[in-house]
Amino acid sequence: MVEMDSTFPRRFEYDQLSELPGTPCVPHFYFPGASAEGGADGVLVMIRPAAGTPWIGTFAFGHNQGRATTRVLTTPNPNVICVVADGAGYLVSASAPRDWQSVRADPVLDVRQVRERSLLVFADFTDLVAYGASGVVWAVRIGADDLRIVEVSADRIGGTWWNPAAGATVEFVVDPSNGELIGGERW
Repeated sequence: MVEMDSTFPRRFEYDQLSELPGTPCVPHFYFPGASAEGGADGVLVMIRPAAGTPWIGTFAFGHNQGRATTRVLTTPNPNVICVVADGAGYLVSASAPRDWQSVRADPVLDVRQVRERSLLVFADFTDLVAYGASGVVWAVRIGADDLRIVEVSADRIGGTWWNPAAGATVEFVVDPSNGELIGGERW
């Protein structure tokens, strides 16, 4: 079962499906691409927008990197759903599924919601990317490898990364409002 998180307010309902319904009852879109013609296997989600037609999304699996995550989350935009399928991240309008984009972190190794700042923060091996209601708010290279988010609050995002030059794991802290380093080290 996929972890589903509704931290942010939303204008849609959603459920994970274990399989497609026997008889097609609603439009079905495959991501990436929002194709109605077919696509790769992935996470199946039924989305029922407050206004509009319900639909099913198949969100293709990404990179199986061991740490890659799979989750379904609400976003700072109440009309947009986020689906992360084995590291591949998608942001999709619940009422217009052809209006979608890939998350700029690849593979998505972690994603955190910062409700107080209306941010959704994604981590890959080296970077953090923060999305607000209108899209990317900031993106910053933090480390050389093995970036991990350890803590998130309204005034700090902290974690670790592997510094090959030092041969050690080092800590970082960034300001969630702008991504600027406020403690520790960055690459």
